[in-house]
Amino acid sequence: MKTILAKRINRMAREDQKMRKNHKKGMELDIGLDRRHVVKLKKIIKEYGWPTISLVGKKASFNAWLPAQHADHDQKFQETILLSLRKIDRETHDIDRANIAYLTDRLLVKKKKKQQFGTQFDFDKSGRLLLHPIKNKKTVKKLRKEYNLPPLDNFIRMADEFNAKLKK
Repeated sequence: MKTILAKRINRMAREDQKMRKNHKKGMELDIGLDRRHVVKLKKIIKEYGWPTISLVGKKASFNAWLPAQHADHDQKFQETILLSLRKIDRETHDIDRANIAYLTDRLLVKKKKKQQFGTQFDFDKSGRLLLHPIKNKKTVKKLRKEYNLPPLDNFIRMADEFNAKLKK
């Protein structure tokens, strides 16, 4: 059962990432694919609960988070998942805490609020990649470490490198 469920989840992730790579090449995002994946994930959660590391393995547990992260069409679902992830983290630590950070920031940015962890970037009108404002720059380093995220400077450096390529 564990292997079959993990395979289902990993297949969704491959489809998700392929679609997003194609989007970077100029193709349209398939919002319908995101919607279908959310429906599938909801069925999985109803039957098995959240796909934790002990249930499906680290890779598939992370991959189950992808449809939730990309479910911008269903903010209520995202908020429900975030509450579930926080509860699992408190009780069993059986998830990757980075998923909490990314989903928290995504929801905050959607609500036009400052993010906590510094995970969300967006493009400005000229195509430059910019970090969304952070709520408390003094605590972000500690928070990122607690939630298994690499240093923010690494992310900013990658954005700067991307932006430098635009100028050429």
